[in-house]
Amino acid sequence: MRGNKKIIKQKAMTLIDCYENPIMFFKLQNERQQNNRHEELCTGKFCLEGCLMNIKDILIDQIKPIFDYDQEQATRFINEPTREDAVDIAKRICDLNNKRHIIGKSLEELTKLESVPSKRRDHVIHTIHTYLLGMHIIEKLNWVLDDEFTWKIASLFHDIGYRREIDYQLAINFPKKESSLKNICTDHGFWSAYITWNKIYAEYLKINPGKENGITSNDGVDYSWKNLEENILPACEAILLHNKPQNYLSNKKVDYRDNKFAFLLILCDTVQIWDRPNNGEFDFSKLSKSKDYNLECSNRTGEFHEIIFEFSTPKETEDAYKELNLKCKYKFLNKTPDNKLTVHWYIEPLSIV
Repeated sequence: MRGNKKIIKQKAMTLIDCYENPIMFFKLQNERQQNNRHEELCTGKFCLEGCLMNIKDILIDQIKPIFDYDQEQATRFINEPTREDAVDIAKRICDLNNKRHIIGKSLEELTKLESVPSKRRDHVIHTIHTYLLGMHIIEKLNWVLDDEFTWKIASLFHDIGYRREIDYQLAINFPKKESSLKNICTDHGFWSAYITWNKIYAEYLKINPGKENGITSNDGVDYSWKNLEENILPACEAILLHNKPQNYLSNKKVDYRDNKFAFLLILCDTVQIWDRPNNGEFDFSKLSKSKDYNLECSNRTGEFHEIIFEFSTPKETEDAYKELNLKCKYKFLNKTPDNKLTVHWYIEPLSIV
């Protein structure tokens, strides 16, 4: 995450001060100052290097370590995933960092997504696919992560507030003058970030009530306040921004150089459309499958990243193009008649004005 320690600490204190006050949390986040940047236009076409990889192969390759490289178990989940298996996999993913107990209560929230109305898409299996897809992109683009746990939190819990979004949509008629309040209360990105932060923050306070650094639990888990600020906070900020960034950013769009985890989460969340049944509708023969999609990732001269995602229909391509164009800032975003979506984004800071 770009920025100095002072800025990180200010962001942490913003969330800490709003520990049990979601409305204040929204207001303070909405006041966060954004750097004004030069707008740079990009024209022309870019030649492609490398080759497209099948999404099914990517997912199996990423999930195998979670199953101790058991090819059969990995393939079975990718072919016919279930919510029960997805929750178990989320626990396994967190166990890789020996931190499941830190986020155990957040994992409980994940299971509650099974109760969303039947016309809504799955959000449990989706979180696993989002995590796996992001890990592939991180590896291929050679990201250096201080703590992989940041992406685990951002991807696995980005939708756990979805139940609350639905409740507010169904239960409350907001006055027109309260439009900003309506935007926040009906944004599962806000609720997901708020729930995740509160639960993890509470776990940290149990072990480290003095908010000190250099604090570890008996089993060696880092409970330093620095770790909370530098690794947990960016994950919660990514979750906050992934659904309606225009509610919180003055420039309305997420820039990779300001929050790469938010950018990555929006990207993976948008393109992950396979195997997303409505609740109770698990007829996989009627769903698009991971084998129907392809992906290529590459670096470009150390100045920007590139991915090409190949969808299975023109409508899928168009929908993803609109969603990404609405939420993120790019160097280049293009869709083609053969259902390919090309995305370039800056990785180096521009001059600040």
